[in-house]
Amino acid sequence: MIAQMTPEIKMKTSIMKRKDRIASDFNLETLYAAATSKDTPVFAISGAAIRRQFREIKKYLPTVNPHFAIKSLPQSEVIETLRQENAYFDLASIGEIELVKSVGIAPEHCIFTHPFKTKSQIEQAIDFGIKTFVIDSESELKKMEAYKDKVQLFIRLSFPNEEAKCDLSSKFGIAPKKALYLVLLAKNLGLKVIGTSFHVGSQTTNSEPFIKALEFCKKFYHQVKKYDIEFTTLNIGGGFPTQYDDQGFDLDEYFDPIHQFLTQHFSQYEVISEPGRFISAPAGLLICKVIGKNHRNDKLCYYLNDGVYGIQSGRIFEKADYPIFTPADIENDIEQLYPCTLYGPTCDCVDKIGDDIYLPELALDDLLVMSDIGAYSIASSTNFNFLGKVHINFQA
Repeated sequence: MIAQMTPEIKMKTSIMKRKDRIASDFNLETLYAAATSKDTPVFAISGAAIRRQFREIKKYLPTVNPHFAIKSLPQSEVIETLRQENAYFDLASIGEIELVKSVGIAPEHCIFTHPFKTKSQIEQAIDFGIKTFVIDSESELKKMEAYKDKVQLFIRLSFPNEEAKCDLSSKFGIAPKKALYLVLLAKNLGLKVIGTSFHVGSQTTNSEPFIKALEFCKKFYHQVKKYDIEFTTLNIGGGFPTQYDDQGFDLDEYFDPIHQFLTQHFSQYEVISEPGRFISAPAGLLICKVIGKNHRNDKLCYYLNDGVYGIQSGRIFEKADYPIFTPADIENDIEQLYPCTLYGPTCDCVDKIGDDIYLPELALDDLLVMSDIGAYSIASSTNFNFLGKVHINFQA
Protein backbone atom coordinates (compact mmCIF):
# COMPACT_ATOMS: atom_id res chain seq x y z
CA MET A 1 0.00 0.00 0.00
CA ILE A 2 1.32 3.44 -0.97
CA ALA A 3 1.35 5.86 1.92
CA GLN A 4 -0.61 9.08 1.46
CA MET A 5 1.36 12.32 1.63
CA THR A 6 0.60 14.47 4.65
CA PRO A 7 -0.45 18.11 4.11
CA GLU A 8 3.00 19.19 5.32
CA ILE A 9 4.79 16.97 2.80
CA LYS A 10 2.45 18.14 0.03
CA MET A 11 3.25 21.76 0.86
CA LYS A 12 7.02 21.20 0.94
CA THR A 13 6.84 19.27 -2.34
CA SER A 14 4.79 22.05 -3.94
CA ILE A 15 7.24 24.74 -2.78
CA MET A 16 10.21 22.79 -4.13
CA LYS A 17 8.50 22.25 -7.48
CA ARG A 18 7.69 25.95 -7.74
CA LYS A 19 11.29 26.98 -7.00
CA ASP A 20 12.61 24.43 -9.50
CA ARG A 21 10.18 25.72 -12.11
CA ILE A 22 11.24 29.35 -11.53
CA ALA A 23 14.92 28.45 -11.84
CA SER A 24 14.23 26.48 -15.02
CA ASP A 25 11.95 28.99 -16.75
CA PHE A 26 13.95 32.17 -16.09
CA ASN A 27 17.53 33.35 -16.37
CA LEU A 28 17.56 34.68 -12.83
CA GLU A 29 21.10 36.03 -12.89
CA THR A 30 20.22 38.32 -15.80
CA LEU A 31 17.00 39.44 -14.15
CA TYR A 32 18.64 40.18 -10.80
CA ALA A 33 21.29 42.27 -12.54
CA ALA A 34 18.63 44.24 -14.42
CA ALA A 35 16.52 44.80 -11.30
CA THR A 36 19.55 45.90 -9.28
CA SER A 37 20.59 48.46 -11.88
CA LYS A 38 17.15 50.05 -12.26
CA ASP A 39 14.87 52.11 -10.04
CA THR A 40 11.84 50.47 -11.64
CA PRO A 41 10.84 46.81 -11.20
CA VAL A 42 11.53 44.09 -13.76
CA PHE A 43 8.66 42.01 -15.12
CA ALA A 44 9.90 38.87 -16.84
CA ILE A 45 7.87 36.68 -19.20
CA SER A 46 8.96 33.13 -19.97
CA GLY A 47 8.24 31.82 -23.45
CA ALA A 48 9.11 28.33 -22.22
CA ALA A 49 6.39 28.58 -19.57
CA ILE A 50 3.86 29.80 -22.13
CA ARG A 51 4.60 26.82 -24.35
CA ARG A 52 4.50 24.36 -21.44
CA GLN A 53 1.18 25.62 -20.10
CA PHE A 54 -0.41 25.61 -23.56
CA ARG A 55 0.69 22.03 -24.09
CA GLU A 56 -0.53 21.13 -20.60
CA ILE A 57 -4.08 22.32 -21.25
CA LYS A 58 -4.11 20.35 -24.50
CA LYS A 59 -2.85 17.28 -22.66
CA TYR A 60 -5.53 17.45 -19.98
CA LEU A 61 -8.34 18.29 -22.43
CA PRO A 62 -7.20 16.65 -25.68
CA THR A 63 -10.57 16.98 -27.43
CA VAL A 64 -10.79 20.73 -26.76
CA ASN A 65 -9.28 23.48 -28.93
CA PRO A 66 -7.98 26.19 -26.54
CA HIS A 67 -8.36 29.85 -27.58
CA PHE A 68 -5.95 31.88 -25.46
CA ALA A 69 -7.64 34.82 -23.72
CA ILE A 70 -5.06 37.43 -24.60
CA LYS A 71 -6.58 39.95 -22.18
CA SER A 72 -4.69 38.10 -19.44
CA LEU A 73 -1.24 38.89 -20.86
CA PRO A 74 -1.50 41.06 -23.99
CA GLN A 75 2.12 41.03 -25.13
CA SER A 76 3.17 40.50 -28.74
CA GLU A 77 5.94 38.07 -27.72
CA VAL A 78 3.35 35.91 -25.96
CA ILE A 79 1.09 35.93 -29.02
CA GLU A 80 4.03 35.03 -31.28
CA THR A 81 5.03 32.16 -28.99
CA LEU A 82 1.52 30.75 -29.16
CA ARG A 83 1.31 31.36 -32.91
CA GLN A 84 4.26 28.99 -33.22
CA GLU A 85 2.16 26.45 -31.28
CA ASN A 86 -0.66 26.86 -33.85
CA ALA A 87 -2.86 28.33 -31.11
CA TYR A 88 -6.23 30.03 -31.45
CA PHE A 89 -7.23 33.26 -29.68
CA ASP A 90 -10.10 34.78 -27.70
CA LEU A 91 -10.44 38.51 -28.43
CA ALA A 92 -12.67 41.13 -26.84
CA SER A 93 -11.68 44.51 -28.27
CA ILE A 94 -10.37 46.27 -31.35
CA GLY A 95 -7.06 46.82 -29.57
CA GLU A 96 -6.69 43.07 -29.18
CA ILE A 97 -7.51 42.60 -32.86
CA GLU A 98 -4.76 45.07 -33.73
CA LEU A 99 -2.36 43.15 -31.48
CA VAL A 100 -2.95 39.78 -33.16
CA LYS A 101 -2.84 41.42 -36.59
CA SER A 102 0.59 42.86 -35.79
CA VAL A 103 1.86 39.33 -35.09
CA GLY A 104 0.30 37.86 -38.22
CA ILE A 105 -2.44 35.77 -36.63
CA ALA A 106 -4.99 34.47 -39.12
CA PRO A 107 -8.57 35.67 -38.46
CA GLU A 108 -9.73 32.06 -38.75
CA HIS A 109 -7.86 31.46 -35.49
CA CYS A 110 -9.83 34.13 -33.63
CA ILE A 111 -13.23 34.55 -32.03
CA PHE A 112 -14.73 37.74 -30.57
CA THR A 113 -16.17 36.90 -27.16
CA HIS A 114 -17.30 40.17 -25.57
CA PRO A 115 -21.09 39.86 -25.23
CA PHE A 116 -21.59 43.61 -25.84
CA LYS A 117 -20.14 45.39 -28.85
CA THR A 118 -20.50 48.69 -30.66
CA LYS A 119 -21.41 48.77 -34.34
CA SER A 120 -17.88 49.90 -35.12
CA GLN A 121 -16.37 47.00 -33.17
CA ILE A 122 -18.55 44.49 -34.99
CA GLU A 123 -17.69 45.89 -38.39
CA GLN A 124 -13.95 46.12 -37.69
CA ALA A 125 -13.92 42.55 -36.41
CA ILE A 126 -15.77 41.37 -39.54
CA ASP A 127 -13.43 43.37 -41.76
CA PHE A 128 -10.50 41.59 -40.12
CA GLY A 129 -12.16 38.29 -40.95
CA ILE A 130 -13.68 37.17 -37.64
CA LYS A 131 -16.94 35.25 -38.04
CA THR A 132 -17.70 33.93 -34.56
CA PHE A 133 -19.20 36.24 -31.91
CA VAL A 134 -20.80 35.84 -28.49
CA ILE A 135 -24.09 37.42 -27.37
CA ASP A 136 -26.28 37.02 -24.29
CA SER A 137 -29.20 39.43 -24.79
CA GLU A 138 -32.02 40.26 -27.16
CA SER A 139 -30.69 43.76 -27.81
CA GLU A 140 -27.28 42.40 -28.80
CA LEU A 141 -28.89 39.76 -30.98
CA LYS A 142 -30.83 42.37 -32.92
CA LYS A 143 -27.63 44.38 -33.26
CA MET A 144 -26.11 41.42 -35.10
CA GLU A 145 -29.06 41.05 -37.50
CA ALA A 146 -27.53 43.46 -40.03
CA TYR A 147 -24.56 41.11 -40.37
CA LYS A 148 -26.44 37.80 -40.44
CA ASP A 149 -24.77 36.63 -43.63
CA LYS A 150 -21.30 37.20 -42.17
CA VAL A 151 -21.47 35.94 -38.58
CA GLN A 152 -22.19 32.91 -36.44
CA LEU A 153 -23.06 33.12 -32.76
CA PHE A 154 -22.59 31.54 -29.38
CA ILE A 155 -25.31 32.19 -26.81
CA ARG A 156 -23.55 32.81 -23.51
CA LEU A 157 -25.20 31.15 -20.51
CA SER A 158 -24.96 32.28 -16.90
CA PHE A 159 -24.03 29.76 -14.20
CA PRO A 160 -23.50 31.58 -10.87
CA ASN A 161 -20.56 30.28 -8.84
CA GLU A 162 -20.07 31.77 -5.38
CA GLU A 163 -16.83 29.84 -4.89
CA ALA A 164 -15.11 31.53 -7.83
CA LYS A 165 -12.69 34.37 -7.13
CA CYS A 166 -14.51 36.43 -9.76
CA ASP A 167 -18.04 35.31 -10.60
CA LEU A 168 -18.46 36.59 -14.15
CA SER A 169 -22.11 35.48 -14.25
CA SER A 170 -22.96 38.58 -12.23
CA LYS A 171 -22.25 40.64 -15.35
CA PHE A 172 -22.61 38.33 -18.36
CA GLY A 173 -24.73 35.43 -19.56
CA ILE A 174 -28.42 34.74 -20.01
CA ALA A 175 -30.26 32.58 -17.47
CA PRO A 176 -30.38 29.01 -18.84
CA LYS A 177 -34.18 28.89 -18.66
CA LYS A 178 -34.35 31.89 -21.03
CA ALA A 179 -31.79 30.61 -23.51
CA LEU A 180 -34.25 28.80 -25.78
CA TYR A 181 -36.15 32.04 -26.38
CA LEU A 182 -32.95 33.72 -27.54
CA VAL A 183 -32.02 30.81 -29.82
CA LEU A 184 -35.47 30.80 -31.43
CA LEU A 185 -35.41 34.57 -31.86
CA ALA A 186 -32.04 34.24 -33.59
CA LYS A 187 -33.53 31.67 -35.94
CA ASN A 188 -36.46 33.98 -36.76
CA LEU A 189 -34.00 36.78 -37.51
CA GLY A 190 -32.02 34.56 -39.84
CA LEU A 191 -28.97 34.38 -37.59
CA LYS A 192 -26.95 31.19 -37.19
CA VAL A 193 -26.36 30.02 -33.62
CA ILE A 194 -23.63 27.36 -33.53
CA GLY A 195 -23.92 26.58 -29.81
CA THR A 196 -23.59 27.89 -26.29
CA SER A 197 -20.72 29.30 -24.29
CA PHE A 198 -20.28 29.80 -20.56
CA HIS A 199 -17.67 30.80 -17.98
CA VAL A 200 -17.82 29.16 -14.56
CA GLY A 201 -15.82 31.96 -12.91
CA SER A 202 -12.21 32.86 -12.38
CA GLN A 203 -10.04 30.54 -10.28
CA THR A 204 -12.60 27.73 -10.09
CA THR A 205 -10.70 25.18 -8.02
CA ASN A 206 -12.87 22.11 -8.60
CA SER A 207 -14.60 20.67 -11.65
CA GLU A 208 -18.14 20.55 -10.21
CA PRO A 209 -19.23 23.91 -11.71
CA PHE A 210 -18.06 22.71 -15.13
CA ILE A 211 -20.02 19.46 -14.79
CA LYS A 212 -23.13 21.34 -13.69
CA ALA A 213 -22.88 23.63 -16.73
CA LEU A 214 -22.18 20.72 -19.07
CA GLU A 215 -25.17 18.79 -17.74
CA PHE A 216 -27.44 21.66 -18.78
CA CYS A 217 -25.73 22.02 -22.16
CA LYS A 218 -26.14 18.32 -22.86
CA LYS A 219 -29.91 18.58 -22.38
CA PHE A 220 -30.14 21.90 -24.19
CA TYR A 221 -28.28 20.64 -27.27
CA HIS A 222 -30.86 17.86 -27.55
CA GLN A 223 -33.77 20.23 -26.85
CA VAL A 224 -33.03 22.59 -29.74
CA LYS A 225 -33.16 19.71 -32.22
CA LYS A 226 -36.93 19.69 -31.75
CA TYR A 227 -36.95 23.08 -33.46
CA ASP A 228 -34.80 21.95 -36.39
CA ILE A 229 -31.71 23.61 -34.96
CA GLU A 230 -28.41 21.76 -35.04
CA PHE A 231 -25.65 23.10 -32.85
CA THR A 232 -22.13 22.28 -34.00
CA THR A 233 -19.87 23.71 -31.30
CA LEU A 234 -19.58 24.03 -27.52
CA ASN A 235 -17.52 26.75 -25.81
CA ILE A 236 -16.63 25.84 -22.20
CA GLY A 237 -14.88 29.17 -21.51
CA GLY A 238 -12.05 29.56 -19.03
CA GLY A 239 -11.69 29.61 -15.27
CA PHE A 240 -9.00 26.92 -15.09
CA PRO A 241 -7.00 27.72 -11.98
CA THR A 242 -3.45 28.66 -11.12
CA GLN A 243 -2.07 27.52 -7.80
CA TYR A 244 -0.89 30.59 -5.92
CA ASP A 245 -0.54 28.87 -2.56
CA ASP A 246 1.49 25.78 -1.72
CA GLN A 247 -1.22 23.42 -0.50
CA GLY A 248 -0.80 20.99 -3.40
CA PHE A 249 -3.23 20.69 -6.32
CA ASP A 250 -3.95 17.63 -8.44
CA LEU A 251 -4.62 18.70 -12.02
CA ASP A 252 -5.50 15.16 -13.07
CA GLU A 253 -8.33 15.08 -10.52
CA TYR A 254 -9.47 18.50 -11.70
CA PHE A 255 -9.50 17.94 -15.44
CA ASP A 256 -10.40 14.25 -15.71
CA PRO A 257 -14.16 14.63 -14.92
CA ILE A 258 -14.42 17.41 -17.53
CA HIS A 259 -12.59 15.35 -20.13
CA GLN A 260 -14.68 12.26 -19.42
CA PHE A 261 -17.96 14.18 -19.66
CA LEU A 262 -16.98 15.78 -22.95
CA THR A 263 -15.82 12.47 -24.38
CA GLN A 264 -19.05 10.77 -23.40
CA HIS A 265 -21.57 13.43 -24.34
CA PHE A 266 -19.98 15.88 -26.81
CA SER A 267 -17.78 13.73 -29.05
CA GLN A 268 -19.85 14.72 -32.11
CA TYR A 269 -19.33 18.44 -31.49
CA GLU A 270 -16.37 20.76 -31.82
CA VAL A 271 -15.42 21.90 -28.32
CA ILE A 272 -13.37 25.01 -27.61
CA SER A 273 -12.17 26.76 -24.46
CA GLU A 274 -10.83 30.17 -23.45
CA PRO A 275 -7.92 29.65 -21.04
CA GLY A 276 -6.14 32.79 -19.90
CA ARG A 277 -4.71 32.55 -16.39
CA PHE A 278 -3.78 28.87 -16.72
CA ILE A 279 -1.41 29.71 -19.58
CA SER A 280 -0.17 33.15 -18.61
CA ALA A 281 0.12 33.15 -14.80
CA PRO A 282 3.14 30.82 -14.42
CA ALA A 283 4.90 32.68 -17.24
CA GLY A 284 5.26 35.92 -15.25
CA LEU A 285 7.92 36.79 -12.69
CA LEU A 286 8.31 40.14 -10.89
CA ILE A 287 11.63 41.25 -9.43
CA CYS A 288 11.27 44.32 -7.25
CA LYS A 289 13.55 46.23 -4.93
CA VAL A 290 13.33 47.41 -1.33
CA ILE A 291 13.33 51.22 -1.50
CA GLY A 292 12.32 51.96 2.10
CA LYS A 293 12.39 50.37 5.54
CA ASN A 294 10.66 51.34 8.78
CA HIS A 295 9.16 50.06 12.03
CA ARG A 296 5.48 50.85 12.50
CA ASN A 297 3.34 49.54 15.35
CA ASP A 298 6.14 47.20 16.43
CA LYS A 299 6.28 45.62 13.00
CA LEU A 300 9.01 45.73 10.38
CA CYS A 301 7.77 47.40 7.20
CA TYR A 302 9.33 47.40 3.75
CA TYR A 303 8.46 49.70 0.86
CA LEU A 304 8.96 48.20 -2.61
CA ASN A 305 9.22 49.79 -6.04
CA ASP A 306 6.08 47.95 -7.17
CA GLY A 307 2.67 47.60 -5.55
CA VAL A 308 -1.04 47.19 -6.20
CA TYR A 309 -1.12 50.11 -8.63
CA GLY A 310 1.57 48.37 -10.67
CA ILE A 311 2.25 44.78 -11.66
CA GLN A 312 0.61 43.56 -8.44
CA SER A 313 -2.74 45.05 -9.47
CA GLY A 314 -4.10 41.51 -9.50
CA ARG A 315 -3.96 41.46 -5.71
CA ILE A 316 -6.97 43.77 -5.82
CA PHE A 317 -8.69 43.04 -9.13
CA GLU A 318 -8.12 39.27 -9.16
CA LYS A 319 -7.72 38.58 -5.42
CA ALA A 320 -4.43 36.89 -6.28
CA ASP A 321 -1.88 36.21 -3.54
CA TYR A 322 1.40 35.82 -5.40
CA PRO A 323 4.16 33.68 -3.86
CA ILE A 324 7.05 35.80 -2.56
CA PHE A 325 10.69 34.70 -2.39
CA THR A 326 14.09 36.19 -1.80
CA PRO A 327 16.83 35.24 -4.29
CA ALA A 328 18.50 33.21 -1.53
CA ASP A 329 15.25 31.40 -0.81
CA ILE A 330 14.99 30.20 -4.42
CA GLU A 331 18.47 28.72 -3.95
CA ASN A 332 17.15 26.97 -0.80
CA ASP A 333 19.45 29.05 1.40
CA ILE A 334 16.65 29.84 3.87
CA GLU A 335 17.45 32.35 6.59
CA GLN A 336 15.57 33.17 9.80
CA LEU A 337 12.18 34.63 8.94
CA TYR A 338 10.28 37.51 10.54
CA PRO A 339 6.70 38.76 10.05
CA CYS A 340 6.58 42.01 8.16
CA THR A 341 4.32 44.31 6.18
CA LEU A 342 4.98 45.13 2.53
CA TYR A 343 3.90 48.37 0.87
CA GLY A 344 4.09 49.62 -2.71
CA PRO A 345 5.82 52.84 -3.85
CA THR A 346 2.85 55.21 -4.27
CA CYS A 347 1.67 57.80 -1.76
CA ASP A 348 -1.69 56.01 -1.32
CA CYS A 349 -2.33 53.91 1.80
CA VAL A 350 -4.36 51.47 -0.31
CA ASP A 351 -1.03 50.46 -1.80
CA LYS A 352 -0.40 47.69 0.73
CA ILE A 353 0.86 44.34 -0.55
CA GLY A 354 0.19 42.41 2.64
CA ASP A 355 0.60 41.92 6.38
CA ASP A 356 2.34 39.12 8.26
CA ILE A 357 4.51 38.11 5.32
CA TYR A 358 7.45 36.09 6.61
CA LEU A 359 10.81 37.15 5.19
CA PRO A 360 14.42 37.39 6.37
CA GLU A 361 15.47 40.83 7.49
CA LEU A 362 16.10 42.89 4.37
CA ALA A 363 18.29 45.87 3.60
CA LEU A 364 17.69 48.75 1.24
CA ASP A 365 18.15 47.70 -2.41
CA ASP A 366 17.60 44.01 -1.60
CA LEU A 367 15.47 42.17 -4.14
CA LEU A 368 12.21 40.26 -3.78
CA VAL A 369 10.79 37.86 -6.35
CA MET A 370 7.08 37.26 -6.93
CA SER A 371 6.14 34.29 -9.06
CA ASP A 372 3.09 33.20 -11.06
CA ILE A 373 2.23 36.83 -11.69
CA GLY A 374 1.73 36.70 -15.46
CA ALA A 375 -2.07 36.84 -15.53
CA TYR A 376 -4.02 40.10 -15.27
CA SER A 377 -1.06 41.96 -13.79
CA ILE A 378 0.67 44.11 -16.36
CA ALA A 379 -2.66 44.13 -18.22
CA SER A 380 -4.35 46.09 -15.41
CA SER A 381 -1.39 48.05 -14.02
CA THR A 382 -1.65 51.83 -13.89
CA ASN A 383 0.66 54.84 -14.05
CA PHE A 384 -0.65 56.29 -10.79
CA ASN A 385 1.77 58.89 -9.36
CA PHE A 386 3.53 58.80 -12.75
CA LEU A 387 6.13 56.44 -11.37
CA GLY A 388 8.61 54.93 -13.82
CA LYS A 389 7.32 52.19 -16.09
CA VAL A 390 8.20 48.58 -15.37
CA HIS A 391 11.03 47.07 -17.41
CA ILE A 392 9.66 44.11 -19.41
CA ASN A 393 12.07 41.27 -20.09
CA PHE A 394 10.86 38.49 -22.43
CA GLN A 395 12.89 35.30 -22.30
CA ALA A 396 12.17 33.00 -25.21
